[in-house]
Amino acid sequence: YFVINNKGREILKRNIGFEQILEILDEEEKILLYNLLLKVLKKAYDLGFISSLRSCYNCKFFNNYYCEFLKIHLTKKEIKIDCLDYKPNL
Repeated sequence: YFVINNKGREILKRNIGFEQILEILDEEEKILLYNLLLKVLKKAYDLGFISSLRSCYNCKFFNNYYCEFLKIHLTKKEIKIDCLDYKPNL
């Protein structure tokens, strides 16, 4: 799921059509889009284009879709982009 902060809400107000674009996607497509965006963000992070990414994919607690911190199995739609419990995978 996407969480939109105040700045994001301001952008959406200026770009009303964006919400309409996402309405055409079914739940499976939304999950696919979310995971594709996560992959792009991780690659951008790995290449140094962005300096911070607190995603499950590069967290020390992430192990094959299991969160060692929360002690739960994660589905693809539960993978987080910005997790408050994130610890770098050093």
